[in-house]
Amino acid sequence: MLEKLIVRCAILIAALSPVWRRLYIEHFWACAHGTVIRVDLESSPRGVPGSVWVPTIEFQAAGRRWTYAKNYWQVVGDRAAYQVGDPVDVLYHPRKPWRFTYKDRRGSWIGAALLTSMLGLYVIAHLPPDV
Repeated sequence: MLEKLIVRCAILIAALSPVWRRLYIEHFWACAHGTVIRVDLESSPRGVPGSVWVPTIEFQAAGRRWTYAKNYWQVVGDRAAYQVGDPVDVLYHPRKPWRFTYKDRRGSWIGAALLTSMLGLYVIAHLPPDV
């Protein structure tokens, strides 16, 4: 009986981890205002067909200027969401400013988190009774 509970809890924790990660980032990482200084179109990694837009963002954090390229999810074939000179809000780790993510106002991460959560709940609901 205890084993069944442990398996179900492990699946639930894994299913909800994208939600918890984003909530952690939203509440504990610092916000900075940056600027897009370059936008490149690169081949998708690992042999996936298509291309990925990769803007290079420059922002101030911890008394320094940081410049990093960071790709983002977008429908293949669409025009880049970011153009050179566009202002961008980023969330960065206070102790490691090179670790940053876009501060997404549209909530595009919600869809992926909900899908993962629903899949995990489906798996829990359809586990055989002896697991």
